[in-house]
Amino acid sequence: MGEQFNEDDREDLMERGFNNGQIEYLESLEMNTEGLYSDICKIMDDFGDTPEQIIESYEEANNNNNPQEEAPQQGGKRRSYKKTRRSKRTRRSKKSYKKTRKSRKSRKSYKKR
Repeated sequence: MGEQFNEDDREDLMERGFNNGQIEYLESLEMNTEGLYSDICKIMDDFGDTPEQIIESYEEANNNNNPQEEAPQQGGKRRSYKKTRRSKRTRRSKKSYKKTRKSRKSRKSYKKR
């Protein structure tokens, strides 16, 4: 069970329309109660959500984070054809560049003799 709301926060939530069961559910969430209380107040003030809507949204979020219901993970992805092709071309061009450079050097040294 998570943290409990302090007296003032609990009274304010009751005034906003939450019942004891809903408050206990919110306390059971593994969240900081101060942050949870401020989030609830902001949602109700800015968006006008009812306590039932807020509880439903937290239940949905809690169910979506349930690791038992996650889809099985698939194996690693293979690299795309373009990437492997590009790297092979780069390697070839580097090799050929070295060969041409060597041959240029040998030609220059041959001409100087």
